[in-house]
Amino acid sequence: MKLKALSFRQPWASLIVDGRKTLDLRSWETKYRGPLAVYASLEVEKEACQQQGDDVATLTTGALVGVVELVDVLPLDEAAYQARAAEHLNGRPWREGLFGWVVKNPRPLDPPQVVRGRLNLFEVEIPVISEQPALSKVEGSSVTSDDELVESQRSKV
Repeated sequence: MKLKALSFRQPWASLIVDGRKTLDLRSWETKYRGPLAVYASLEVEKEACQQQGDDVATLTTGALVGVVELVDVLPLDEAAYQARAAEHLNGRPWREGLFGWVVKNPRPLDPPQVVRGRLNLFEVEIPVISEQPALSKVEGSSVTSDDELVESQRSKV
């Protein structure tokens, strides 16, 4: 099944798939609404991991880790940013030009699917989403040489 995907640094990708983060902060907006694959990029924000109580060594990187529903994208002024702090979990000061991407219905992809990430929205092929909270694995999937490179970089984090 083809889906739109979006890259998130860790711990944000895991927090979104766990349902603890329901508002992602971006400097751009989109008209797209619907299923969105969550890609955990190779970059990890170590300070954010400490603040959120996540162990860097246990976080998946370089892979699709789940699917959410993108239900809205809202411009955020300073008041809205402060009022929704429990949804976005970002401890940084507000800045002009932020949009809140509202996500719901998180479903983990088990096991995570190693792919090459990209900037902005991009398309990926993922296993069929079941009615269960988790996603099922694609039979006969294999890792390509590009994906092996991503995997080797992932193990260094």
